[in-house]
Amino acid sequence: MRRRILDVAVFVVVALTAFIPVIANPRTAPRDIVLVARDMTFYLEGSDVPNPTIVVKRGEDVRVVVRNEDTGITHGFSVPALKTSIDRIQPGATTKLSWRAPAESGRHEYVCLPHAQMMKGVLLVAD
Repeated sequence: MRRRILDVAVFVVVALTAFIPVIANPRTAPRDIVLVARDMTFYLEGSDVPNPTIVVKRGEDVRVVVRNEDTGITHGFSVPALKTSIDRIQPGATTKLSWRAPAESGRHEYVCLPHAQMMKGVLLVAD
């Protein structure tokens, strides 16, 4: 009986030890950043600032949600330095793109490739 209790106790300790990384660093859902494409410009949802600087934390999981409100115009969203993009966002459509921000701080351009002269801004990776 003592042996069985000891075996169970050892099993519980080993099992709990295996879960320490999960408990210490739980994975959270990505943070949504909602961009609206309208009038050939990007806006953060609820803002009138054109082509805003998007600030993310180093190593943060983010999901960019792009809603195309331009009638008759297909847009895209790309962060070339991070090799991540949405090629075609049809008029009236909403598309999502998830990625993990780089571990290093820095500034990266985001752009609608078909309309790069008007639709571009800065993705700022900060502490």
